[in-house]
Amino acid sequence: MIATKSKPGPRRTSCLTCRKRRKRCDLSRPACERCLKGGHECLGYEHSESHKGTQEEDLNIPVLQSHPAPTTVLVSAIDSEKVLPVFLLLVAAHSNLHVEQPSGNLVISFPHTFGAPQYELKWFVMYDAITSLLLGVQPMVEYGYNSECDSASHGLEWIHGIPFVLFETISQVNSWRAGSRAAPLDNWRNLETRVLAWQSPLTVTEPQESGANIAARLAIQEGWRHVTLIYIYMGMCGVSSHDQRVQTSIMHIMQLGEAVNDLPIGVHVFVHCVVVGLAARYERHRCIVHEKLLSFKGTRVWLFHGVEFGRILEHLWYGVGAGGGPVTWDDYVRSRCAVVPM
Repeated sequence: MIATKSKPGPRRTSCLTCRKRRKRCDLSRPACERCLKGGHECLGYEHSESHKGTQEEDLNIPVLQSHPAPTTVLVSAIDSEKVLPVFLLLVAAHSNLHVEQPSGNLVISFPHTFGAPQYELKWFVMYDAITSLLLGVQPMVEYGYNSECDSASHGLEWIHGIPFVLFETISQVNSWRAGSRAAPLDNWRNLETRVLAWQSPLTVTEPQESGANIAARLAIQEGWRHVTLIYIYMGMCGVSSHDQRVQTSIMHIMQLGEAVNDLPIGVHVFVHCVVVGLAARYERHRCIVHEKLLSFKGTRVWLFHGVEFGRILEHLWYGVGAGGGPVTWDDYVRSRCAVVPM
Protein backbone atom coordinates (compact mmCIF):
# COMPACT_ATOMS: atom_id res chain seq x y z
CA MET A 1 0.00 0.00 0.00
CA ILE A 2 1.34 3.42 -0.89
CA ALA A 3 1.56 6.20 1.66
CA THR A 4 0.81 9.76 0.64
CA LYS A 5 1.17 13.04 2.45
CA SER A 6 -1.13 16.03 2.53
CA LYS A 7 -1.15 19.32 4.36
CA PRO A 8 -2.73 19.38 7.82
CA GLY A 9 -6.47 19.64 7.42
CA PRO A 10 -9.62 20.50 9.36
CA ARG A 11 -10.86 18.32 12.16
CA ARG A 12 -13.64 16.74 10.12
CA THR A 13 -11.06 15.18 7.79
CA SER A 14 -8.57 14.13 10.48
CA CYS A 15 -7.83 10.52 11.33
CA LEU A 16 -9.93 9.03 14.11
CA THR A 17 -7.01 9.03 16.56
CA CYS A 18 -6.19 12.74 16.10
CA ARG A 19 -9.87 13.62 16.35
CA LYS A 20 -10.15 11.76 19.63
CA ARG A 21 -6.93 13.32 20.99
CA ARG A 22 -7.94 16.76 19.65
CA LYS A 23 -4.68 17.04 17.73
CA ARG A 24 -4.07 18.50 14.30
CA CYS A 25 -3.77 15.61 11.86
CA ASP A 26 -1.25 15.76 9.00
CA LEU A 27 -3.62 13.67 6.82
CA SER A 28 -0.87 11.27 5.73
CA ARG A 29 -2.26 8.21 4.00
CA PRO A 30 -2.80 5.41 4.77
CA ALA A 31 -1.88 6.36 8.35
CA CYS A 32 -1.22 9.66 10.08
CA GLU A 33 2.52 10.14 10.66
CA ARG A 34 1.79 12.31 13.69
CA CYS A 35 0.24 9.23 15.31
CA LEU A 36 3.19 7.03 14.35
CA LYS A 37 5.80 9.47 15.64
CA GLY A 38 3.85 9.95 18.86
CA GLY A 39 3.54 6.23 19.48
CA HIS A 40 -0.23 6.05 18.95
CA GLU A 41 -2.32 3.59 16.97
CA CYS A 42 -3.70 5.37 13.92
CA LEU A 43 -7.28 4.15 13.58
CA GLY A 44 -7.56 5.33 9.99
CA TYR A 45 -10.11 7.55 8.30
CA GLU A 46 -13.78 6.65 8.57
CA HIS A 47 -14.46 9.07 5.74
CA SER A 48 -11.86 7.58 3.38
CA GLU A 49 -14.33 7.29 0.51
CA SER A 50 -14.63 11.08 0.30
CA HIS A 51 -10.87 11.33 -0.19
CA LYS A 52 -10.51 8.58 -2.74
CA GLY A 53 -10.32 10.98 -5.65
CA THR A 54 -7.63 13.11 -4.00
CA GLN A 55 -5.52 10.07 -3.17
CA GLU A 56 -5.69 8.68 -6.68
CA GLU A 57 -4.74 12.05 -8.17
CA ASP A 58 -1.66 12.33 -5.94
CA LEU A 59 -0.20 9.00 -7.11
CA ASN A 60 1.10 7.83 -10.45
CA ILE A 61 1.45 4.19 -9.38
CA PRO A 62 -1.14 1.51 -8.51
CA VAL A 63 -2.63 1.70 -5.03
CA LEU A 64 -4.48 -0.89 -2.97
CA GLN A 65 -8.09 0.30 -2.87
CA SER A 66 -10.94 -0.71 -0.59
CA HIS A 67 -14.23 -1.70 -2.22
CA PRO A 68 -17.73 -2.37 -0.93
CA ALA A 69 -18.86 -5.86 0.05
CA PRO A 70 -19.27 -8.53 -1.09
CA THR A 71 -16.15 -8.52 -3.29
CA THR A 72 -13.53 -6.76 -1.16
CA VAL A 73 -11.56 -9.96 -0.54
CA LEU A 74 -11.18 -10.69 -4.25
CA VAL A 75 -10.58 -7.06 -5.25
CA SER A 76 -7.97 -6.58 -2.51
CA ALA A 77 -6.05 -9.61 -3.74
CA ILE A 78 -6.20 -8.41 -7.35
CA ASP A 79 -5.06 -4.92 -6.42
CA SER A 80 -2.19 -6.40 -4.42
CA GLU A 81 -1.00 -8.04 -7.62
CA LYS A 82 -1.13 -4.66 -9.37
CA VAL A 83 1.17 -3.19 -6.74
CA LEU A 84 3.67 -6.07 -6.95
CA PRO A 85 5.69 -4.70 -9.94
CA VAL A 86 6.09 -1.35 -8.17
CA PHE A 87 7.25 -3.10 -5.01
CA LEU A 88 9.82 -5.17 -6.91
CA LEU A 89 11.18 -2.07 -8.66
CA LEU A 90 11.65 -0.31 -5.32
CA VAL A 91 13.35 -3.33 -3.78
CA ALA A 92 15.65 -3.75 -6.80
CA ALA A 93 16.89 -0.19 -6.31
CA HIS A 94 18.24 -1.04 -2.83
CA SER A 95 20.76 -3.88 -2.69
CA ASN A 96 20.33 -4.42 1.05
CA LEU A 97 16.66 -5.37 0.58
CA HIS A 98 17.35 -8.64 -1.23
CA VAL A 99 19.69 -11.46 -0.25
CA GLU A 100 21.08 -14.51 -2.00
CA GLN A 101 20.26 -17.91 -0.57
CA PRO A 102 22.73 -20.83 -0.56
CA SER A 103 20.82 -22.21 -3.56
CA GLY A 104 21.67 -19.05 -5.49
CA ASN A 105 18.12 -17.70 -5.52
CA LEU A 106 17.47 -14.07 -4.63
CA VAL A 107 14.79 -13.47 -2.00
CA ILE A 108 13.38 -10.36 -0.34
CA SER A 109 14.95 -9.63 3.05
CA PHE A 110 11.90 -9.48 5.32
CA PRO A 111 13.51 -7.60 8.25
CA HIS A 112 15.43 -5.14 6.06
CA THR A 113 12.41 -4.38 3.90
CA PHE A 114 10.12 -3.92 6.87
CA GLY A 115 12.74 -1.69 8.48
CA ALA A 116 13.23 0.43 5.35
CA PRO A 117 12.28 4.13 5.51
CA GLN A 118 9.85 3.87 2.57
CA TYR A 119 6.36 3.31 3.95
CA GLU A 120 5.12 1.80 0.70
CA LEU A 121 7.50 -1.12 1.23
CA LYS A 122 6.30 -1.68 4.79
CA TRP A 123 2.66 -1.60 3.73
CA PHE A 124 3.18 -4.12 0.95
CA VAL A 125 4.90 -6.55 3.32
CA MET A 126 2.22 -6.01 5.97
CA TYR A 127 -0.68 -6.73 3.65
CA ASP A 128 1.09 -9.56 1.86
CA ALA A 129 1.53 -11.35 5.19
CA ILE A 130 -1.97 -10.68 6.52
CA THR A 131 -3.60 -11.61 3.20
CA SER A 132 -1.72 -14.91 3.20
CA LEU A 133 -2.88 -15.57 6.75
CA LEU A 134 -6.56 -14.69 6.25
CA LEU A 135 -7.07 -16.01 2.71
CA GLY A 136 -4.78 -19.02 2.80
CA VAL A 137 -2.88 -17.94 -0.30
CA GLN A 138 0.86 -17.98 -0.90
CA PRO A 139 2.86 -14.77 -0.30
CA MET A 140 3.41 -12.85 -3.53
CA VAL A 141 7.19 -12.85 -3.03
CA GLU A 142 9.65 -15.17 -1.34
CA TYR A 143 11.12 -13.75 1.86
CA GLY A 144 14.37 -14.41 3.65
CA TYR A 145 14.66 -14.00 7.42
CA ASN A 146 18.36 -13.34 7.58
CA SER A 147 18.70 -10.71 10.31
CA GLU A 148 16.97 -8.75 13.04
CA CYS A 149 14.81 -5.68 12.54
CA ASP A 150 14.70 -2.72 14.88
CA SER A 151 11.01 -2.76 15.79
CA ALA A 152 11.16 0.93 16.71
CA SER A 153 12.13 1.84 13.15
CA HIS A 154 9.00 0.78 11.29
CA GLY A 155 6.12 2.36 13.19
CA LEU A 156 3.41 0.09 11.72
CA GLU A 157 3.06 -1.64 15.08
CA TRP A 158 1.16 1.46 16.18
CA ILE A 159 -1.29 1.10 13.30
CA HIS A 160 -2.24 -2.54 13.72
CA GLY A 161 -1.10 -3.20 17.27
CA ILE A 162 0.99 -6.20 16.21
CA PRO A 163 4.58 -6.39 17.52
CA PHE A 164 7.23 -7.02 14.87
CA VAL A 165 8.40 -10.32 16.41
CA LEU A 166 4.90 -11.77 16.16
CA PHE A 167 4.27 -10.30 12.72
CA GLU A 168 7.51 -11.78 11.39
CA THR A 169 6.58 -15.17 12.84
CA ILE A 170 3.23 -15.07 11.02
CA SER A 171 5.10 -14.33 7.80
CA GLN A 172 7.47 -17.22 8.52
CA VAL A 173 4.55 -19.63 8.87
CA ASN A 174 3.22 -18.26 5.57
CA SER A 175 6.60 -19.02 3.98
CA TRP A 176 6.64 -22.52 5.47
CA ARG A 177 3.18 -23.23 4.08
CA ALA A 178 4.44 -22.00 0.69
CA GLY A 179 7.21 -24.61 0.78
CA SER A 180 10.20 -22.86 2.37
CA ARG A 181 12.22 -24.99 4.81
CA ALA A 182 15.26 -22.76 5.37
CA ALA A 183 16.20 -22.15 9.02
CA PRO A 184 14.49 -21.19 11.27
CA LEU A 185 11.50 -22.57 9.36
CA ASP A 186 12.83 -26.12 9.55
CA ASN A 187 11.52 -26.54 13.10
CA TRP A 188 8.24 -25.13 14.40
CA ARG A 189 9.60 -25.13 17.94
CA ASN A 190 12.04 -22.37 16.95
CA LEU A 191 9.07 -20.14 16.17
CA GLU A 192 7.05 -21.22 19.21
CA THR A 193 9.97 -20.49 21.56
CA ARG A 194 10.42 -17.00 20.13
CA VAL A 195 6.72 -16.19 20.45
CA LEU A 196 6.50 -17.45 24.02
CA ALA A 197 9.63 -15.52 25.02
CA TRP A 198 8.44 -12.20 23.54
CA GLN A 199 7.72 -9.45 26.07
CA SER A 200 5.80 -6.26 25.42
CA PRO A 201 7.94 -3.09 25.35
CA LEU A 202 4.98 -0.96 26.46
CA THR A 203 6.40 0.78 29.51
CA VAL A 204 6.58 4.49 28.66
CA THR A 205 3.32 6.30 27.87
CA GLU A 206 2.13 9.86 27.62
CA PRO A 207 1.03 11.36 30.95
CA GLN A 208 -2.50 11.97 29.68
CA GLU A 209 -2.98 8.38 28.51
CA SER A 210 -5.53 6.57 30.63
CA GLY A 211 -5.00 3.25 32.33
CA ALA A 212 -7.80 1.82 30.19
CA ASN A 213 -5.95 2.72 26.98
CA ILE A 214 -2.74 1.15 28.25
CA ALA A 215 -4.59 -2.02 29.23
CA ALA A 216 -6.29 -2.12 25.83
CA ARG A 217 -3.01 -1.81 23.94
CA LEU A 218 -1.47 -4.57 26.03
CA ALA A 219 -4.53 -6.74 25.44
CA ILE A 220 -4.23 -6.27 21.67
CA GLN A 221 -0.56 -7.25 21.72
CA GLU A 222 -1.11 -10.27 23.95
CA GLY A 223 -3.98 -11.31 21.68
CA TRP A 224 -1.59 -11.25 18.73
CA ARG A 225 0.73 -13.60 20.64
CA HIS A 226 -2.05 -16.19 20.87
CA VAL A 227 -3.15 -15.63 17.26
CA THR A 228 0.43 -16.40 16.23
CA LEU A 229 0.60 -19.51 18.42
CA ILE A 230 -2.65 -20.83 16.95
CA TYR A 231 -1.26 -20.27 13.45
CA ILE A 232 1.92 -22.17 14.33
CA TYR A 233 0.01 -25.11 15.79
CA MET A 234 -2.73 -25.34 13.16
CA GLY A 235 -1.02 -23.87 10.10
CA MET A 236 2.39 -25.46 10.57
CA CYS A 237 2.01 -28.48 12.86
CA GLY A 238 -1.31 -29.48 11.30
CA VAL A 239 -3.21 -30.06 14.56
CA SER A 240 -6.98 -29.66 14.69
CA SER A 241 -8.94 -27.01 16.55
CA HIS A 242 -9.47 -29.51 19.39
CA ASP A 243 -5.79 -29.43 20.32
CA GLN A 244 -5.51 -28.25 23.92
CA ARG A 245 -2.91 -25.60 23.06
CA VAL A 246 -5.27 -24.09 20.49
CA GLN A 247 -8.23 -24.07 22.87
CA THR A 248 -6.11 -22.49 25.62
CA SER A 249 -5.09 -19.65 23.29
CA ILE A 250 -8.72 -19.15 22.27
CA MET A 251 -9.75 -18.74 25.89
CA HIS A 252 -6.97 -16.17 26.41
CA ILE A 253 -8.02 -14.16 23.34
CA MET A 254 -11.67 -14.19 24.41
CA GLN A 255 -10.73 -12.88 27.86
CA LEU A 256 -8.38 -10.24 26.44
CA GLY A 257 -11.07 -9.09 24.02
CA GLU A 258 -13.21 -7.90 26.92
CA ALA A 259 -10.68 -5.09 27.51
CA VAL A 260 -11.31 -3.56 24.07
CA ASN A 261 -14.98 -4.35 23.48
CA ASP A 262 -16.29 -0.78 23.40
CA LEU A 263 -13.08 1.10 22.56
CA PRO A 264 -12.01 2.48 19.14
CA ILE A 265 -8.85 0.39 19.42
CA GLY A 266 -11.10 -2.65 19.06
CA VAL A 267 -10.71 -2.32 15.28
CA HIS A 268 -7.39 -4.13 15.71
CA VAL A 269 -9.05 -7.41 16.78
CA PHE A 270 -10.36 -8.14 13.29
CA VAL A 271 -7.73 -10.82 12.63
CA HIS A 272 -8.15 -12.14 16.18
CA CYS A 273 -11.85 -12.72 15.46
CA VAL A 274 -11.22 -14.65 12.26
CA VAL A 275 -8.60 -16.92 13.84
CA VAL A 276 -10.65 -17.53 16.99
CA GLY A 277 -13.72 -18.15 14.85
CA LEU A 278 -12.15 -20.83 12.70
CA ALA A 279 -10.91 -22.72 15.77
CA ALA A 280 -13.86 -22.13 18.12
CA ARG A 281 -15.65 -25.33 19.12
CA TYR A 282 -18.27 -23.83 21.44
CA GLU A 283 -21.42 -22.16 20.16
CA ARG A 284 -21.11 -19.22 22.56
CA HIS A 285 -17.65 -18.37 21.24
CA ARG A 286 -18.84 -18.66 17.64
CA CYS A 287 -21.76 -16.32 18.33
CA ILE A 288 -19.50 -13.70 19.93
CA VAL A 289 -17.06 -13.85 17.02
CA HIS A 290 -19.82 -13.69 14.40
CA GLU A 291 -21.43 -10.66 16.03
CA LYS A 292 -18.07 -8.90 16.29
CA LEU A 293 -17.19 -9.58 12.66
CA LEU A 294 -20.52 -8.15 11.50
CA SER A 295 -19.68 -4.96 13.40
CA PHE A 296 -16.70 -4.36 11.07
CA LYS A 297 -18.74 -2.64 8.37
CA GLY A 298 -15.87 -0.58 6.92
CA THR A 299 -12.40 -1.71 5.95
CA ARG A 300 -10.70 0.85 8.24
CA VAL A 301 -7.07 -0.16 8.82
CA TRP A 302 -7.61 -3.51 7.07
CA LEU A 303 -8.75 -4.12 3.50
CA PHE A 304 -11.62 -6.47 4.32
CA HIS A 305 -15.20 -6.30 5.55
CA GLY A 306 -16.20 -8.48 8.49
CA VAL A 307 -19.35 -9.79 6.80
CA GLU A 308 -17.28 -11.67 4.21
CA PHE A 309 -15.39 -13.59 6.84
CA GLY A 310 -18.62 -14.16 8.73
CA ARG A 311 -19.89 -16.02 5.66
CA ILE A 312 -16.67 -18.03 5.40
CA LEU A 313 -16.89 -19.08 9.04
CA GLU A 314 -20.57 -19.99 8.67
CA HIS A 315 -19.63 -22.34 5.83
CA LEU A 316 -16.99 -23.92 8.09
CA TRP A 317 -19.23 -24.14 11.16
CA TYR A 318 -22.15 -25.75 9.33
CA GLY A 319 -19.87 -28.01 7.35
CA VAL A 320 -16.77 -29.73 8.74
CA GLY A 321 -17.12 -27.99 12.10
CA ALA A 322 -20.82 -28.79 12.61
CA GLY A 323 -21.68 -29.51 16.22
CA GLY A 324 -18.31 -28.24 17.39
CA GLY A 325 -16.41 -30.83 15.39
CA PRO A 326 -12.63 -30.52 14.93
CA VAL A 327 -11.41 -28.48 11.98
CA THR A 328 -7.98 -27.94 10.48
CA TRP A 329 -6.44 -24.84 8.96
CA ASP A 330 -6.83 -26.43 5.54
CA ASP A 331 -10.55 -26.89 6.25
CA TYR A 332 -10.77 -23.14 6.80
CA VAL A 333 -8.92 -22.45 3.54
CA ARG A 334 -11.32 -24.75 1.68
CA SER A 335 -14.29 -22.85 3.15
CA ARG A 336 -12.72 -19.58 2.04
CA CYS A 337 -12.27 -20.98 -1.46
CA ALA A 338 -15.89 -22.15 -1.54
CA VAL A 339 -17.37 -18.85 -0.33
CA VAL A 340 -14.93 -16.40 -1.90
CA PRO A 341 -13.19 -18.16 -4.82
CA MET A 342 -10.22 -16.33 -6.29
